[in-house]
Amino acid sequence: MRKVNLSITIGENIKKAIKESNLSQGLVSKKINISRQTLNNYINGVTLIDFEKLLNIANLTNRSVDFFYKTNQLFGNYKFRSDISIDSKLKIKFEESIRKYDEIEKINKIFPYHMDIGVYLDKFDKEYIATMAEKIRCLFEIDPNSPIANPIYELEKNDIKIIQFRAGNRDVSGFSAYDQKSGYCIFLNSECNIERRFFTAVNELGHLIFHKDDYQGDIKVEKEKVKEDIANEFAGLFLVPAKALKEFCKENFIEKVGFEDVLSLKKYFNVSAKCIIKRLLNEEVINKEEYEELNNKIDSKVGSYEEYEPIEEERNIENYRFINLIKKAFLKEEITISKIAELLEIPVEEANKKALEWG
Repeated sequence: MRKVNLSITIGENIKKAIKESNLSQGLVSKKINISRQTLNNYINGVTLIDFEKLLNIANLTNRSVDFFYKTNQLFGNYKFRSDISIDSKLKIKFEESIRKYDEIEKINKIFPYHMDIGVYLDKFDKEYIATMAEKIRCLFEIDPNSPIANPIYELEKNDIKIIQFRAGNRDVSGFSAYDQKSGYCIFLNSECNIERRFFTAVNELGHLIFHKDDYQGDIKVEKEKVKEDIANEFAGLFLVPAKALKEFCKENFIEKVGFEDVLSLKKYFNVSAKCIIKRLLNEEVINKEEYEELNNKIDSKVGSYEEYEPIEEERNIENYRFINLIKKAFLKEEITISKIAELLEIPVEEANKKALEWG
């Protein structure tokens, strides 16, 4: 009986490793010199794979051998969301970060957050998206028409896990994950500017609200572009509400929007210039020709990865909630200095300095 369970566990993990590495089963079977049927038998738990072949698959998928023996792995059934394919190393690092986050939440007796909002949207409906953006602002106790100083903190205050670290590729701004065990989890790439991270955090929140059913293992996500448009619209409306945008223009006597007006608006709402220009178009404050002209003006001043007159980096403390949960547990004498070092992936000497700062 134990052998059958082990076969199934290893098989499920082989399938997961192959899928997350963006490899085909045909290629894997060819690389390790077995038939497709033999690989299927391994994956389905019919046959227990021998160690040498398992080691070959581990090397091919950039996994440790231990990975294949683990049961009930975190996010065993979830789906990453990103505009481009995600490197397996990045996925693994994110998963390891969430494991640590789960651990410190349990120490602090905090349960994963689940929004009690049963919605699913795969058709673009601006009015409905706007209603949901206002509803989530209300749920998070954010004034419906005020600018948000730091949307990442607003999500963290509502127990949504935000993990920030360098991805080594600025094309990936972030992605998200969900399961019942860990709740809502969002990755943000530290190499991206603050404006892009702010928008990405809320964009991924949009997916988690409207497309939670898509966070399953083998379900093909349909209408991906439409869903991305929905998440983008939600993020824009959440960060720059229509009423607040129009009121700002009226109160500041902005009739024909110029480049300097865009800069004033971006600073007020704490978003990118591109986000403001898109919101102005969507709310019909500017027309398509003016939209193109303003976009071209931005493009002439900064590269695609940069922001004109950017938000200062000090506005955002990375992994703020995670670090504060560690601090809270230490002050309550529930974790040691060596545990601080392990959770933050820093030397013990540095962890000791943090502990002294915390008191």
